Amino acid sequence: MAEAIFRQLATGKAGENWQVSSAGIHAVTGSPATSEAMAALSELGLEISGHSARLLTEDLLEDADLILTMTAGHKQRIQLQFPAAADRVFTVKEFAGEVGNLDIPDPYGQGLAAYRSTAAELRGSLAAVWKRLNAKG
Repeated sequence: MAEAIFRQLATGKAGENWQVSSAGIHAVTGSPATSEAMAALSELGLEISGHSARLLTEDLLEDADLILTMTAGHKQRIQLQFPAAADRVFTVKEFAGEVGNLDIPDPYGQGLAAYRSTAAELRGSLAAVWKRLNAKG
């Protein structure tokens, strides 16, 4: 969901120079997006039916200038497992400049309302990320 939302934010706003991709630390490569994720994002005008999950690898991290995670636990796991990337890893909320709870909850298995809530939270935080990235311009 984060990848699709960020792409939407970046479209037509100098986003052509950005390469955006997603991967998970527990992903089952090839798995499709959940029906709830597709429905929640469809309500935002986003289509992810062709999405296919992939596992985070060292090769993916080597190419990344910035790695954003949904939770502090994910951030810590990546930093421990891939120490060469440690200084490029932030939670979405941390990089957005938010304070307090820096985790975005995983809606998996919680129904469409949870996916809608997570999508809304991602939109707000990723808008702040996009603003910060463009300020560095």
